[in-house]
Amino acid sequence: MSAEAALLDLHGPERAGGEPETATSPAHEPTLTAADLRQALANNWLRVHYQPLVDLKSGKVCSVEALLRWKHPEYGNLNPEMVVDLADRSGLIGALTDWVMTTALKDCAEWRQAGWDFRISVNATPKLLIDPRFADRVAKIVDRSGVPPECLTIEITEGQAITEKLHVLETLDQLRLARVNLAIDDFGTGYSSLGRLYSLPFTELKIDKSFVMDTPNDPRRRLIVRAIAELGRSLGMTVVAEGVSNREAWDLVKSVGCDIAQGYYVSRPIPADALTNWMHRRGIPKTADTRALTQSEDRKQVSESASHKRLAH
Repeated sequence: MSAEAALLDLHGPERAGGEPETATSPAHEPTLTAADLRQALANNWLRVHYQPLVDLKSGKVCSVEALLRWKHPEYGNLNPEMVVDLADRSGLIGALTDWVMTTALKDCAEWRQAGWDFRISVNATPKLLIDPRFADRVAKIVDRSGVPPECLTIEITEGQAITEKLHVLETLDQLRLARVNLAIDDFGTGYSSLGRLYSLPFTELKIDKSFVMDTPNDPRRRLIVRAIAELGRSLGMTVVAEGVSNREAWDLVKSVGCDIAQGYYVSRPIPADALTNWMHRRGIPKTADTRALTQSEDRKQVSESASHKRLAH
């Protein structure tokens, strides 16, 4: 059985990585405080779930995205966006992101020791990008983990990534100089300046799921996905299609030139041990094909040269 066939030969809840999680809806979110979040961090109540990303050519898992989860003892599964917003407002976003990154890299190190050589991605918020200490903290966390920095990707939402703010540009440059990869998340929703996009040191472009989910039934969305994929490739970036929820979407994003697929068609976000079992059951090869995540040397030289120039001024 081919790698792609093994990966996608799934049925029902198994394809989704288990039963779907039910988080609190915005209308029924509990009122939590910074003290609640501090208590959760101190008592290890938080968890990281992982959603695999698959190389569309080889069918192999080449990366996983780390996603925060908090199952509150009283309120159950909390909306992750609410938790991140609370951390942002309460000044705990740095501590929370450091915890997610440390946990994710620890799991990544264990997977690498077991023979699964893939990358891990962690999301960052605008407040982190304007923190002059963030890049240094990331470098130290990566160094302690023993995982090569090239195996970490920091995901940044398009609207906050394409900016003129000096602190943000310096942070992005410092992360790339530390050999950490950078992804523009939810691309297509932030009205980016193409001139700004070209000058920033991103290695990966993630097409927002709103364009992908209905693509098979909407010719206009198909054209948009194709255009974004061509844009990303022309800039030397890996192109990821988010929201791939069925075979039709998989075949379509593959045909228009995307490199990687992410979505429920492959798996829902699941805990680390469940992901390990999932890979064992599906016979996922122990040596992942990371071709799709290897940027071209030309783009690498351009990005690093631009970084050095900006840091020198």
